[in-house]
Amino acid sequence: MNTTLKGRRAVSRGTVSDELFGSLVLNAFDFLEGSLRELEKSPKYSVIHFFNAIELFLKARLLREHWALVVSKTEKANLEAFRKGDFQSVRFDECVNRIRSIANEPIAAYEEESFKQLRDHRNKLVHFFHPKYVAGVDAKLLGEVVSEQCKAWFYLHRLLTTRWEPRFAAYATKIARLDKLFCRNRHFLSSKFKALEPEIQAAKKTGIAIEKCAACGFEAARATEISAPLFKRACLVCNCAGHILEIKCPTCGAMITVEPEDGGECAQCEFVVGVDYLLSTLGPYEDPKEDRLVAYCSSCEQHEPTAIPFGDDYLCLQCLELHTSAGQCGWCGDLITGDTSGTSVWGCFRCPGPDLDRD
Repeated sequence: MNTTLKGRRAVSRGTVSDELFGSLVLNAFDFLEGSLRELEKSPKYSVIHFFNAIELFLKARLLREHWALVVSKTEKANLEAFRKGDFQSVRFDECVNRIRSIANEPIAAYEEESFKQLRDHRNKLVHFFHPKYVAGVDAKLLGEVVSEQCKAWFYLHRLLTTRWEPRFAAYATKIARLDKLFCRNRHFLSSKFKALEPEIQAAKKTGIAIEKCAACGFEAARATEISAPLFKRACLVCNCAGHILEIKCPTCGAMITVEPEDGGECAQCEFVVGVDYLLSTLGPYEDPKEDRLVAYCSSCEQHEPTAIPFGDDYLCLQCLELHTSAGQCGWCGDLITGDTSGTSVWGCFRCPGPDLDRD
């Protein structure tokens, strides 16, 4: 954070943020509810308003840190103009960057990608046109819109009710009500599910595991092994995809499905699988006299190292992302996943890098 913004902390940081946070969140809910109402008759505006809501929730998270972070150029942030809404707000990409680097809150790569997919869809509609809307609305188009929204809402809902829960706890009832409304819109995917049923049943007969998709709710998520215990699960209906782990319960021997972020629980004996357990069973032995082998994950940016060597790659046991490389930050020396080029100049997500403001 630059020195100008640091100086602004003296200007009623908590008061201003608390004062405007509620209004911003309620506006986000309003856009979401509007998006759901408009879906069938006007999917174009449903897409536009849905992404507007996502942006507002991200800005609300920034607002909890400092009001000036919502302003595009923080060095020009003016409190009076901000209260009036007379300013240029931060764009989506920079908003995500500030949440990661200043608020120190992880947004996983797959979450960001889902939101970006909606943003790109919205941009085509607002700034030019989307060819799929020219011929008019049909069941296929509605299904594609609902697929996008199911994935994005799944990730946004998880942010609001897990990692960001302390800041959005007051809105738990509204979040739960919206979740029910989203479930109702899933019926637009029913025709696609019915069309895929023969393929799904055939896959089951060959022994392929088919599970209920957490995003759209249909029993259409197919799990394929990458390298035990890691599997890729992809929904044939809404295309939501991600990694899971299949772990044998140490207490009763039943198989436990471990989800990204959420961990897992045995359905037979309720044994809970968390990151600590996974590190102890899947992680490498680390000699305290040797260099660390478990890396910090550049995707979910947890405060503790959670990425273990996994074949030729690194696997984060928190977000279950696979990384093709890991190396030491050139500035702080921490072992991190991802590209480390330039870290000796700029630092990494674990450290601030050099103090460029220092003489």
